[in-house]
Amino acid sequence: MRCTVCGAKLEVTSADLPFNASDSGTVLVKGLPVLQCSRCPHRLIADEALARVDEILDRLGSGTVREVAPYPA
Repeated sequence: MRCTVCGAKLEVTSADLPFNASDSGTVLVKGLPVLQCSRCPHRLIADEALARVDEILDRLGSGTVREVAPYPA
């Protein structure tokens, strides 16, 4: 599969990505399977993976606030 932004090859990998759980919270989903462009920062997430993320966010509920400290802290 090719990147729709630059045309380079997409590679299967995993990423730690933030998602808005509500107006006041963010959840970092670790190890999410993605297709990552080998040339630019473009990523694709499969519909099945996004459905799973939706389930995770629904389970956590509203008002959830998560923080992730950058490395090194």
